[in-house]
Amino acid sequence: DHQEPTLPEPKVKRKVKSEPEDKQAPGQAFKNKKRNNASNRNASLRPKHEKALEIPIDPAALMRHSRGETMNVGGVKTRFHQINEKRKDINIEFATQQAARAEILLHEEEGFLEADEGESTTNITQREIVDNVDITTATKHFNLTLDFGPYRTRYTKNGRYLLLGGKRGHVAAFDWVRKKLLCEMNVMESVHDVAWLMNQTMYAVAQKNWVHVYDHKGTEIHSIKTMHRSVRLEYLPYHFLLNSAGENGFLSWMDVSVGESVGNYNTRMGKILAMAQNPWNAVTCIGGSKGVVSMWSPMVRDPLAKMLCHPVPLTGIAIDPKGIHMATAGLDRK
Repeated sequence: DHQEPTLPEPKVKRKVKSEPEDKQAPGQAFKNKKRNNASNRNASLRPKHEKALEIPIDPAALMRHSRGETMNVGGVKTRFHQINEKRKDINIEFATQQAARAEILLHEEEGFLEADEGESTTNITQREIVDNVDITTATKHFNLTLDFGPYRTRYTKNGRYLLLGGKRGHVAAFDWVRKKLLCEMNVMESVHDVAWLMNQTMYAVAQKNWVHVYDHKGTEIHSIKTMHRSVRLEYLPYHFLLNSAGENGFLSWMDVSVGESVGNYNTRMGKILAMAQNPWNAVTCIGGSKGVVSMWSPMVRDPLAKMLCHPVPLTGIAIDPKGIHMATAGLDRK
């Protein structure tokens, strides 16, 4: 008996339907779910991003934050670099729009008084202002009865603690936000200037003969007798240096971290009437009776620079926080 050979059946590709999650393997179901969640998340983010771009923007705000015209990619040789430059322009445009939208969250504009027609703002009292502002602003108002002036005042770097020094010996330090008094005393001699040191825990007082250092409870910690008859004080926070100017024209620096004198120079300017530090480079600017402002560093015996600002004695010097601009005042009211 002859049997015919049997041929293998041809393989037929069949479409396999995906099984529901309850019939799939645990690992495969987790992968599919993770993939679906990722796609849904991307899909949900896209419409929100497109909606944000549709919010109208003030054209004036766009002009303020504009970075100029876009780059002409015609001069770029390769297509790869052309695409990169276009992508940069798109990112810059998006950043400009976001910065313009964020302006509604900024509150750096200063307040002002708008008087009625024929009314002067000098006639408006502090009490009237407090009665007409919001509650948060009104809580910042406080009154001090100071009978031992004139006073010198200093705030800490964070602006929370206030230090007062009266000419007739009154010294007080307090937290003006919570209206909590740290200490108050009368040193029973003249006070010419005050200055906070590292923080609110220590401060220096330029008294009649020497500079005295106190803690936040009013306890005297140290008496600096190398700073004789000081009339102005400045503290350099990034160098831990206490700077003093004496009525005899001497300028002194002391490292308060180790208690050593860094420099003591005779400026030959007579009594120093005004002093301020440049926060950008820690250079000390002083002014005297000749109307000349000179700049000093503890490492140099001679002034770094001099300039004639007034033909009369100086009364005040101020330097902006960036250290670029300086303002002076003299007896000529200029």
